[in-house]
Amino acid sequence: AADNFFQKTDPGYFQHQSDRLATSPTASSRGFEWESVVPTNLEGIFHGRIVSNALFNGNEPPHEMFRRRAEIIGCKGAMQTTTHADKIGDETMTMDQFLDSHINKDSEFNGFPVPPFYFPYAQWSGPDIAFVVRFIGNTPDEEDIKCVVFAQLKLRGDIDSSDAEDARKSVQPKKINNHGIKLSEYCKPHKHYISLVLAYPAEIAQYFSSKPPLMGHGKDITEIALTIDTNNIRQLFAKEYVDELELLKRFGEEMEHDLEIARKR
Repeated sequence: AADNFFQKTDPGYFQHQSDRLATSPTASSRGFEWESVVPTNLEGIFHGRIVSNALFNGNEPPHEMFRRRAEIIGCKGAMQTTTHADKIGDETMTMDQFLDSHINKDSEFNGFPVPPFYFPYAQWSGPDIAFVVRFIGNTPDEEDIKCVVFAQLKLRGDIDSSDAEDARKSVQPKKINNHGIKLSEYCKPHKHYISLVLAYPAEIAQYFSSKPPLMGHGKDITEIALTIDTNNIRQLFAKEYVDELELLKRFGEEMEHDLEIARKR
């Protein structure tokens, strides 16, 4: 009932989430709120539509599946996210179980529906969000493609340009496997997965290599490396969120400037 009410008065919870982001008092709390609003915007990119070429910065899609209509598997009910600590029924869920549920078990875990987005246990490296996209066949004879997506959200704005590729590598297979999964099991038969780095508002993305590398793990899995940054975020994310981030970014810069002046006195 509560979800139905908000869907009528604030579809997508845009205003509610935007207000929470704007009123968060500390950098860490703003980071937490930012994580919570990203899934809403990922739905706008990957669910119920063909993925916009803006995600490829105007270039041709890196794989033919992007020419198909996409949907995020599990986007049905009000519950949209789960974490390593949340219980589905009586049990918590590992990332391996999350992926297995969406790839092989009709989005169910022990008889309970599995939300579309998963926040894994924090590691030194690896993704911040995992989800699975189905690219629907264009004809009845064309099989759907289920593709795992690992998103990284927490790039520091002051990271050195020489470390750019190392930062992106945290969503590569050898890092993801730290979470107890064998990625190749979920990339059949197409042998691809998507790594998505949300670099905004950091400027580091300009130093990323433009070519998605062939992964060494298993020797048959190819990473499709995509980036959301200052060049394309306004074409992909809801305007309300980007405007709020711009305000928060300026607020943070002003605070740093004031602190620097105070230190020099």
